[in-house]
Amino acid sequence: MTFAIETQIKSATINFRAVKNKDDKGNAINGADGKPTYTTREKIDINLSVPTRQAIIDLFVAASQEDATNDVIKSADQVDEVIFGFLYEQACELAKQNTSLTSANFPLGDLDWIKLATAPEAERKSRGISKEQWADFAEDYLATMPEITGKTEDRIKKAVATFLLKFSNVAADKEALRILQGQLVVYLEKAPSAANYVDVLEYLNKKLDALLEAEVVTKDDF
Repeated sequence: MTFAIETQIKSATINFRAVKNKDDKGNAINGADGKPTYTTREKIDINLSVPTRQAIIDLFVAASQEDATNDVIKSADQVDEVIFGFLYEQACELAKQNTSLTSANFPLGDLDWIKLATAPEAERKSRGISKEQWADFAEDYLATMPEITGKTEDRIKKAVATFLLKFSNVAADKEALRILQGQLVVYLEKAPSAANYVDVLEYLNKKLDALLEAEVVTKDDF
């Protein structure tokens, strides 16, 4: 049994974070203004051959046949693994954001496929940001913002931790949210490699806008 997967072309870009220039001894190389200089690897634009929706359907039908080849079965298994990996990452994210969750009270309903697919745009875009992108953004923010803002590294670390928690630890603190929003603006305008993290920054700003617009309910309201 032979099986050919129909594909469609989708464009993608691979960005790289700015790296501080250093001499042979590991010391930063500063520019004429006395500030560290950076080098950013040129982005890579690629066209990916992605299976069509019909191809995925045909693949699972073919994999269910008695004469299915090993290649077809393994291809279907790969799709299963991608779906499982996606759901597992969402579960991990929920667990990180809420330390009170346990095996007994885990909100499995929040992992419903339709619910995830129809979530607000900002949430869906967040799921499209890889762990590597978040990690690179956090590393770059921590490396550049102390010098840009004059804030201590400890304060910048707290901001980074809040970004990675997607503001769950300060969701009701409007003043803190406005400060963080301002800091993101500064980062976008002055950090050399900020353009590499447009997806992350867009998500964080949309999340901030939503939290700032939301009505804060306290114990005094009941």
